[in-house]
Amino acid sequence: MAFTSSTLSSALSALNPVPEVNPNASALPGGAALQTLIDGLAFYALAIAVAVLIGGAAAWALGSNTGNLEWATNGKRATVVAACSAVLVGAASVLVRFFYGLGTQVR
Repeated sequence: MAFTSSTLSSALSALNPVPEVNPNASALPGGAALQTLIDGLAFYALAIAVAVLIGGAAAWALGSNTGNLEWATNGKRATVVAACSAVLVGAASVLVRFFYGLGTQVR
């Protein structure tokens, strides 16, 4: 009997069956509460990012105008970090769905 890739694949899947994963927020109790919690955390993360962005921009401006290179550098860093964190918070669900989709293609 010759083994082909399809017979080997079916034999391996019979030995180690992998259950399908289908995320469903309503499958367990508390799904709506968890969604509300995630939305609230995203709000707080964005509020903090706005505060850091304002403070970083102010430090950058003051440091640049007074010749204080440390303040200017730290202000630039805070401004960039706040902007990047806002992008990541906004793109978090898309990124997770993208990598989940990649993960479902692994065989």
